[in-house]
Amino acid sequence: MNLYCWKGPVPEAYTAFDMVDHEHAWYTWAMLNLEMADGKIEAALDRVAALPDGWHKTKIEVYPAALAEAFLRQRLGETELAK
Repeated sequence: MNLYCWKGPVPEAYTAFDMVDHEHAWYTWAMLNLEMADGKIEAALDRVAALPDGWHKTKIEVYPAALAEAFLRQRLGETELAK
């Protein structure tokens, strides 16, 4: 995470995050942030659609997948779908 915060969405950040257990909630959180920063909104939407039980849960935050999807749709300019 430090590398990503320091350098942004660089290939090394993807490599580092890929070493995290893909079933761990922090992996999803990290990849969502990385994909959004890198402009890979469709990839982030796919990741949100795969959230178990329709919720994103980590130690520091909990939110419904629908909220994350609305935010991503807004980033794509799809404001009607974001409502």
